[in-house]
Amino acid sequence: MSTMASRLIVSPFTISYYTYQCFQSTGWIGPVSIFGYFVVGTIANKILMGPIVSTLFEQEKLEGDFRFKHMQIRVNAESVAFYRHEIAIKSRLCVVLSELVKWST
Repeated sequence: MSTMASRLIVSPFTISYYTYQCFQSTGWIGPVSIFGYFVVGTIANKILMGPIVSTLFEQEKLEGDFRFKHMQIRVNAESVAFYRHEIAIKSRLCVVLSELVKWST
């Protein structure tokens, strides 16, 4: 907590100092171009990463569901064999797998 607090306190002064040094070296065009670069980069990153993150989240969720089903089958394999419940288990697993494959393609 102390490390984060010290960085939050020191950062505005550091940014101000380097902005002033940049202004002394290059005039007003230097700081404006640097801050413009950061603003444009942040907006582009937000626009491009939004859909990618939600898609990746959904794919990871579906992969987790498939792994969970697969683990359930391994744990309950003996019970499934005794009750002759293979067809129902296979159909449930096929549904989960087909959702994962459909989402991945």
